[in-house]
Amino acid sequence: MPRVSFDAAEHLVRYRDQVARHRFVNWTLSVHTRLDIDLTAADRYLAERARAGRTPPLTREHLWLCAAARVIRERPLFNAAYDGFRKLEPREDIHLRVTVERPQGMGRGLIPHADRLDPAGMARALEEARARAAEPWQVEAPPRRRPGRLGRLRDELAEVVNDYAPHLEPRLGAASGHDAGTFDVVNAGAYGAEDLHLVVLRPAVAALVVMAPREDVVPGPEVRVRVPMAVPFCHKVMDTDSAGYFLLHMQQLLDDPGASLGGEGGA
Repeated sequence: MPRVSFDAAEHLVRYRDQVARHRFVNWTLSVHTRLDIDLTAADRYLAERARAGRTPPLTREHLWLCAAARVIRERPLFNAAYDGFRKLEPREDIHLRVTVERPQGMGRGLIPHADRLDPAGMARALEEARARAAEPWQVEAPPRRRPGRLGRLRDELAEVVNDYAPHLEPRLGAASGHDAGTFDVVNAGAYGAEDLHLVVLRPAVAALVVMAPREDVVPGPEVRVRVPMAVPFCHKVMDTDSAGYFLLHMQQLLDDPGASLGGEGGA
């Protein structure tokens, strides 16, 4: 299936014009657009597949990773690199950065060309990513705040330097260190998290955060399972509508994973 393309320069011009005309608040920090994704049909598919003895064994995570990659393929803005100021660059390949559980703790792995994988291929790729996973970035303590007026001035100057890091990095021959993949999928629910406030790191423009599932008892023979998912995003590039449609598209794919995610073949 051919990917949808877009003109990055034209997108920024149109979006900034929209912001200026409507005087929208245009923060650089990420925000959450959340939706409770109903995985009841996905669980039914997994159960039927397990009863048929098909291998490799699949989980919900394999399905939502496949779904996320297909949404990105249809919505290429989410696969773009943004320097934080002027340069928005579409990327051709879809490489997912994923959080993985390991005996020594959480790690971060890479699944290359994720949009080419069916659920069985995703299961194998996730195991390979787990074997090669690196330590995630961690912040052990909040930044130190200096006392007095002079101290506050120094703190503010340090923050200004950080704001202009995208301009300084090319001149210094440095990079943000976040270029290995194109989109983050954070499985916070694997650690019992019911919410997670994630900062989107350059050059990514958005991420997908999956929280702990919850069961809804409704009249009938089936317990419906809903998993809250959120899309933090950069407000300089998109708005809540874009993130909302991302999640709506996820729900549509997961309503019939057997038909929408590539069948039973390999990658």
